[in-house]
Amino acid sequence: MSNSSGIQCFVFDFDGVLFDTEKECLQLAFHASKSYEFAKSWTNLNEPPAEVAFAFLKSRYFVGPPWQYPVLLESIANDNVPATWEDFLELAQKKEALYCDFRQHYYACRTSMGKDLYKFIKPVEKSPQVFLQLKKNHPTFILSTRNLESISALWKHFFNMSLEEIILPLPKGEEKVSVLKNLAVAKAWKPGEIFFIDDYLPHLIPAHQQGFNAFLAKWGYLGPNDANSALKMGLPCVDLHQLEPLLEELVS
Repeated sequence: MSNSSGIQCFVFDFDGVLFDTEKECLQLAFHASKSYEFAKSWTNLNEPPAEVAFAFLKSRYFVGPPWQYPVLLESIANDNVPATWEDFLELAQKKEALYCDFRQHYYACRTSMGKDLYKFIKPVEKSPQVFLQLKKNHPTFILSTRNLESISALWKHFFNMSLEEIILPLPKGEEKVSVLKNLAVAKAWKPGEIFFIDDYLPHLIPAHQQGFNAFLAKWGYLGPNDANSALKMGLPCVDLHQLEPLLEELVS
């Protein structure tokens, strides 16, 4: 691919950027947490209490990897939700050993609940369509912490398409920037020739610092200060309504 912008490929995050999955995450995290002491009052509930759901969705942006969900839910159950992402991260680091097996419960719930979860999920307006339009003529990938089987199943359900060949594997414990670097090396591309869009600053900042063409998706799961923080460090942001014209300009 050759164009005036020098962009060689596009890489999209999945949750928040292509699909709105906050309510699915709430359902999975709630049910997967029931074996823990803090959730004993929820054992016989089929749905999260309204106050739990409200607090979870308000602070969802704190969470990175799935094992951090019970950290958030425990803080909600104890009415002691951290005030900032930095405070949450400090708490999560202290709790990591306690919740190291949560990921297994989380994915087991996703398997057992299956298509019942689809009522809690919806594609983000315009974003998947722009992705599919780009994919027709340019290398376009998904790079997500979400498991590949789930991404493939969702895309098949909503768009009746298979995406297995364009999902970049993210090995357990690997950082997204490492996958981007490997892609650049494999294709002999410069970091600045790879356009990467995500809604989670800890994934974007190292990519931006290492020269990738990284953008913060302002429609995703952002904290109240994330856009300002990104701009202060020179990391560009894009609104959903700007996505299509921005990418059209890049490939023109």
